[in-house]
Amino acid sequence: MKTTTLSLAALSLLQLTLAQPHVGRHNAHRALHEKRDLGTVVDTAVVEARAPDVVGYPPAASTPVPNPQAGFGFSYTPYLANKQCKTQEQVNHDFAAIPPGFSTVRIYGPDCNQVRTTMVAAKKYGFKIFAGVYHFDKVAAETQVIVDAVQGDWSLITMISIGNEWVNNGITDPAGVASAVATARAILTAAGYHGKIVAVDTLAAARAHPELCENVPQCVLNCHPFFDTHTAAEGAGEFIVTQIAELRKLLSNPNIDILISETGWPSSGISHDKAVASPEAQKAAIESIKKSFASNPSGVVLFSTFNEFWKNNNPQLFNAENSWGFLGHAPSDVAAGLIV
Repeated sequence: MKTTTLSLAALSLLQLTLAQPHVGRHNAHRALHEKRDLGTVVDTAVVEARAPDVVGYPPAASTPVPNPQAGFGFSYTPYLANKQCKTQEQVNHDFAAIPPGFSTVRIYGPDCNQVRTTMVAAKKYGFKIFAGVYHFDKVAAETQVIVDAVQGDWSLITMISIGNEWVNNGITDPAGVASAVATARAILTAAGYHGKIVAVDTLAAARAHPELCENVPQCVLNCHPFFDTHTAAEGAGEFIVTQIAELRKLLSNPNIDILISETGWPSSGISHDKAVASPEAQKAAIESIKKSFASNPSGVVLFSTFNEFWKNNNPQLFNAENSWGFLGHAPSDVAAGLIV
């Protein structure tokens, strides 16, 4: 998005405009992944990700084991505020802070040994995993990293995404996405994985390319009400529900299962019209989203679990990139002395 407000004449234009903020966010995310690939961290299932020395952790409180079929999803990235990879102990410490009511963790790629560290933490605290391949030009290699990390135990992996917003960000077209999914599917099937294989894009991209929701086990889309200048935090859930309903009118199978794989609200940043960035607004938005998905909590992934200080704020994204964490600062960042 080029401006801080949106002047919209029709719902279709709204959807296309809403797509734009994702470009800056995920370009930054992609840049960090590329940095890892250049040697900051070795991406294997057996090498422990490097991180700075940290202080010892207090014993974690007993965490109730959630029902993996009944809770909301939550997104998680394995990077400290100083952009280093989190260790197994640090990932465990973060997961110990997840309250009851959540069932599945979404991760975006295989770098930083995150598939393995997430599996260990998810098993300890009773979560399932929505894993992901991130780079379009490394689909086979990153899929193999997932296979190696899982070590034959697919019991925690409920879904694997091949890509994140590739069409929205102009990385490829729907045909390219389908080809990448086919490449990954061949590798995963040979390795014994028989769960869902999907491709994540934005709801705006799906409106422009309904074929993204065809011939797939589930249509998986990101949708952020905060970027609609006409939506207040209290209406975040209703906004998403309305967008899903409008999208269904364009689909060959309007009854397909749709998962919202990213949505949330920032606690700070630049407010624009009705979209206020504040702790109070964030709380209201999360409550609104949860209420709208109360009958189907597994149909939405809240973004993001913790504030992500490894990202750089951007005025085009309302200087809010650090503050989407609905649980506040990551315990691992606090314990490492990186965040006060």
